Amino acid sequence: MLYPAGLLPARSWRGITAGLADHFGDNAALDDATVAHIAAYLEANAADAKARNRKMLRDLSGAVTPARITELPWWTRKHERKDRVTPATLARKGAKFRGDCKACHEDAERGLFDEE
Repeated sequence: MLYPAGLLPARSWRGITAGLADHFGDNAALDDATVAHIAAYLEANAADAKARNRKMLRDLSGAVTPARITELPWWTRKHERKDRVTPATLARKGAKFRGDCKACHEDAERGLFDEE
């Protein structure tokens, strides 16, 4: 699944696009022009670039560069404190991992994450 740019700050996207040869265990390397194009989009639409997405960064230290949305305090507030990502819940929903948004959010691939 591709995650919407607004779920991470620009510094995270810079780190992710700089390390595509080892992208969470996979080689996702692309040519430099493609990486530059994708990186520009991600940074322009990052959580810290758009006012409507800044809530994602609440309580996140500027010294922290999360590589996963599940590392954001916002994600923890919305999911872990409500027991939405217990092993039993993930198994029941068919989620393969904690960041498998589409298992619980039908419109996740369109960037819509309404309460389900």
